[in-house]
Amino acid sequence: MKASRRPSATLLISVSALLLVSVLTDCHHAKQGDVFEPPAGKGPQSDWQSPFGPGATQYSTIADAAPQLAFAPVQANQLPNPTTILVSQAESGEDRVLALIYATPPDGGYVVTESIAQMDQETLESLATCNPSEGCEGTSTLVTLDDGSKALMETGSESNGILWLRGNVLFEAYGTPTVMTVGFATQVANDF
Repeated sequence: MKASRRPSATLLISVSALLLVSVLTDCHHAKQGDVFEPPAGKGPQSDWQSPFGPGATQYSTIADAAPQLAFAPVQANQLPNPTTILVSQAESGEDRVLALIYATPPDGGYVVTESIAQMDQETLESLATCNPSEGCEGTSTLVTLDDGSKALMETGSESNGILWLRGNVLFEAYGTPTVMTVGFATQVANDF
């Protein structure tokens, strides 16, 4: 199964959640012809308060955001409440992404996104192979979550991220390397 998202005319960032984390972590799984091609160098700097850019809709609670989505959003069990809840702009709820932003102190904080998965578990796990001859930078590894499922941990110089599936929903958590360590990333994934 190919990892891709249907493009949406109103989405300001027309990339899948996977590609977004790949750009932010310097782990580039993008192939020529993908919707978004990062600039040369280390990629864009992360805006932890506005990961979708201007135009995303802010909500007070996850329950308030839920009717805008084509999936049932999940609230973390033990993490603190997010400081900001955003939904990306898109014509269809299937194309919308939920972003839960957690405190943004000087260390950058972290963001958890939820979206309809455009891949299966096998495809997610296959992304752990990094071939430097194809332009891959950073490190991609698989970590085992408490339920026995595998998550993809990507580490880079600007940010780290972890991707995991729960049913048909793709979850991602990404943040600065000082915050989103492998141990903390695994803890976050287990909390959802």
